[in-house]
Amino acid sequence: MALALRIGHRLRMSQRYWAVLVGVLSLAFSARAFACGGCFSPPQMSASEVVGHRMAFAVADDRTVLWDQFEYSGAPEEFSWVLPIKPGAYVEEAEQAWFDTLDAATQKTVTGPTVTCGNGSNDVGCGCGSTVTADSAEAGGPSNLTPDSVQVVDRRTVGPYDVVTLHSETGDELFRWFDDNGYFVPEDIAPIIEAYVSEGSDFVAVKLRPGQGVQQMTPVRVITPGGEGLLLLRMVAAGVRDQVDIVLYVIAEQRYKMPDLVEVSVPEAELVWDFGVSDSNYLRLRQTALSENGGFSYLTAFAGSGVFAESGLRAMTTTKGLFVTNIGDLYQAQAAETDSVAPPCPGRLPQRLGIPTTPIVEDWEGTQLPASGALVCGGYTDLATAMVGLTPSRAWLTRLELTLPRHALSMDCILEPHETQGEVSASLTATKSKGLPDGCRVAVFSSNTVATPPADPRLVLLLLVAGVAAAAVTRRHAFG
Repeated sequence: MALALRIGHRLRMSQRYWAVLVGVLSLAFSARAFACGGCFSPPQMSASEVVGHRMAFAVADDRTVLWDQFEYSGAPEEFSWVLPIKPGAYVEEAEQAWFDTLDAATQKTVTGPTVTCGNGSNDVGCGCGSTVTADSAEAGGPSNLTPDSVQVVDRRTVGPYDVVTLHSETGDELFRWFDDNGYFVPEDIAPIIEAYVSEGSDFVAVKLRPGQGVQQMTPVRVITPGGEGLLLLRMVAAGVRDQVDIVLYVIAEQRYKMPDLVEVSVPEAELVWDFGVSDSNYLRLRQTALSENGGFSYLTAFAGSGVFAESGLRAMTTTKGLFVTNIGDLYQAQAAETDSVAPPCPGRLPQRLGIPTTPIVEDWEGTQLPASGALVCGGYTDLATAMVGLTPSRAWLTRLELTLPRHALSMDCILEPHETQGEVSASLTATKSKGLPDGCRVAVFSSNTVATPPADPRLVLLLLVAGVAAAAVTRRHAFG
């Protein structure tokens, strides 16, 4: 089923909306955090700048799950997150390990050409490679004040957050609720929120609970009933200065594309491996490609079918160096490392992901497939949540990368199944190089097939004349 994801150039949008929610991450030794939706800081705080997003969609016939990370500078507790949602959507806590896993499984890796050195042994090149990243950087509770026309649909604690779902008939009253409850929303966002209200959206307001440390911040995910919807990035434009890098993972039973943008690619023939620094010019070529068409471009960095059920996808390691080759083991092991516990079920998830022949059903109590509970290890549920409604052995994982100018965040951008349904590898090998070590050369591999020696030209001429004569005799006999 096609998923329509739109970034609005026109103010009037379809009445089917998807939440653009904030998955938050903060590192202990940096002033970075991740979020999505409308990210606002009080005017007395230092200005922040949004530089990147990582988003993930799991698309099934009857629902969509959205994970989203929005990178900005500043202390997370200084910000408010306000986002429009389709009525019926709800918020759950998620694991940072989910994004780490998707990134590791799909990130481009460039390898240099094989070279021979000295006595002809392959001393350099066979094991030299670099992993390239699309990231632009190094990879109080609500009060009870509620205007009469603002309805508190739901109020809950999600991890370290206070999460309030609101319904309002007017944008003015909603603004007053934000102000009364400590959510700073700048006035220039008023037309956008007013448009969402008029189109029937509810809103989720998210803040850190008092006393929550930066290190305790965790991502969240939004689950919305229905199999198609809209990715609303008008709120995402808040805080973006000139441009924003976006990495979008799509989990579905098809490969996806963005037809309102121009699909570009990195010219592999121009890849150059520099042996002096053990790196390539891939990132420069990538940025050049994405800047084409005025920035209204995207590239498919990876697309693979059945990768969730594949036990030998690629070599990956957790933060502490545990070696794995499949998505299931990497996810539960990385999540366990974050919690400083042992991996809860090594080897179980890749085996189970390859078994179902029907879609996974949402059943968290069930321990037998196709119940989603059978794909939960150690209480880590993102992988199981992503598989609901899908058959894991047929599920695609597609990685789309963009560098959008700020004005592109007000343009409709549909995501739909790709017509080719062809796979795209995450691995590249450069055929050109520079900085070769002394005494080394790029290896040239010849065919093992023995070529036939050229024939004597006089014999070739004799055979040709004989062939022409035989053809003439055959022709006379054929026509009497």
